[in-house]
Amino acid sequence: NILQGAVATGVMALVSRATGARDTDLAKRGLGQGVWLGIAAGMLSLIILQLGIPLLIKGVGLSPEAARHAEDFLRILAITGPFSGAMFAINAALRGAGDTRTPFIGMCVVNVVNMAVSSMLALGPAPFGGHGVSGIATGTLCGWISGLLTVALLLMRKSSPLAWSIAALRPHRETMGRIIRVGAPQSMEIACMWGIHAYGIHVIATLPGEGNLGAHILAIRVESMSFLPGWAIATAGAALVGQYLGAGSKEMAIRSVRLCWKVAAALMGSIGILFIFG
Repeated sequence: NILQGAVATGVMALVSRATGARDTDLAKRGLGQGVWLGIAAGMLSLIILQLGIPLLIKGVGLSPEAARHAEDFLRILAITGPFSGAMFAINAALRGAGDTRTPFIGMCVVNVVNMAVSSMLALGPAPFGGHGVSGIATGTLCGWISGLLTVALLLMRKSSPLAWSIAALRPHRETMGRIIRVGAPQSMEIACMWGIHAYGIHVIATLPGEGNLGAHILAIRVESMSFLPGWAIATAGAALVGQYLGAGSKEMAIRSVRLCWKVAAALMGSIGILFIFG
């Protein structure tokens, strides 16, 4: 999330500015270079995970049985890195260009394939089923591969605002540098957020009693009904700001920020009230 999210942030900023300035070539180049950077970030995360899984599990403080399941899951999940990295970059570019439908379709494919394959491999009859946690991780891998193929095929349409271009896919150092300059500070922010989250997980996992970590994860799933819409509005705000700045309208960029934070605060606040009473 840290590495791939940084690339996606840089790509979205570049493409939204280029879209606002009506610079189609730069927008397509941002997509092309973002794909390579997303794959590179995914490869790096794959290597870090494979080397650091034992240390990560020890740091969280899992029980021996949970640690065994976690290692089985993460060894396979790490392989998703290059595929999810490329897809994060593509989705970010499309959102920056104002296309939220294609990423939505791609993520629907990721989730449907994930659920279907995971269920079959983990719970289905032999010889396909019975693989437990490893089967769930394999389903996740299949989901990301299917989603990436879906958005890649949809980008072949001429009607797409960011249709594939061979020229845009050629390595371009300056464009990559612009993406990294914007994304690097974001990676530090995400790293701090996940560091705090990891410490919280460690505290909960090492509390006396059983089921604490599972209960926490289930509570986060409920809580996500609040923060996921907030993130969606934040994504819309980022795209609008980039497009307005690219078009040279600072006033409209400020207005879009103000509108988005008000909507997000009202929506998440209302859901918070529902949590308290419901």
